[in-house]
Amino acid sequence: MSSQYNRYTKVLHWIMAVFIIANIILAFYMDDLPKEEKLQFVLLHRSLGVLILQLAVIRIIWILLHAAPPMPAKIPALEVKLGKILQHTFYLLMIILPVTGFIMTVTAGKTVAFFGLYELPLLFEKNHDIHEIFEDIHVYLGWLMTAFVVLHIGAGLYHRYKNDGVFDRMWFAKKKVDFLTAKLTKD
Repeated sequence: MSSQYNRYTKVLHWIMAVFIIANIILAFYMDDLPKEEKLQFVLLHRSLGVLILQLAVIRIIWILLHAAPPMPAKIPALEVKLGKILQHTFYLLMIILPVTGFIMTVTAGKTVAFFGLYELPLLFEKNHDIHEIFEDIHVYLGWLMTAFVVLHIGAGLYHRYKNDGVFDRMWFAKKKVDFLTAKLTKD
């Protein structure tokens, strides 16, 4: 069995990484904009949230159908366990964060459109109190997602620096670069 994820899993991972990071940056950027300038960014943020949710569902189904490659044997059990916790928390956030955003939006009496192609059904009535609760939840979960993204990037760089094979499981390169010697090696 290969120690790397298959190409489809890698592509889905990196596409989702770009969309998640873009949506985090967008959330920070639009937060301080005047109301008249903010709408276009809010609509994009919502659409990206719906896209991330759809991709997360696809990714979870894919993972259930395709086993992950084994971790390198030299990785300590605690690191493997922490990695699993981080991974599962990411999947929860990729589902819960867009759902809270949807509930927050709909209970504010607004719609959620997917890049103008279609609108999601209004499953909830307008309710200011519920809106406020879900707005707070969405913001706190957004901060948690941001922290986990930073942690995940840090862990990836840590494993890339250690050259222990963990980073290479999700990377496309056929050759590794040993950071300590700056030497190219074949897998």
